[in-house]
Amino acid sequence: RGELVGLVAFYSLIHLQRQEFPTALTEFRRVLAPGGRLLLAMHGGAGTDVSDETVRTDQWFGHDVSVAATLVTPEEIARLVEAAGFSVDDTAVRSPCAEEYPSQRIYLQASARRAE
Repeated sequence: RGELVGLVAFYSLIHLQRQEFPTALTEFRRVLAPGGRLLLAMHGGAGTDVSDETVRTDQWFGHDVSVAATLVTPEEIARLVEAAGFSVDDTAVRSPCAEEYPSQRIYLQASARRAE
């Protein structure tokens, strides 16, 4: 419990259903030492409220495979991260490159708060 100094979740949370985010983020906090760093990268939704937005495809790199991705807004993921026991240090958003899926990209850095 609370021994890791850093955790990177690079486009992994998008594969969870929205209601599973709090559990995953709470588990991230559980394994990080106070002051430990969290770095998230994920797809963002186009609107300001994407609370039900999930994108799906049955093709991935020319292969039949079912993929679902839960999209969030920067504000939504920041709220969820804060509620899980982190202090958000920085959030950056960028537009997709030409060859990427047409969603914004969210990058978030946070620090694990001390237990209260």
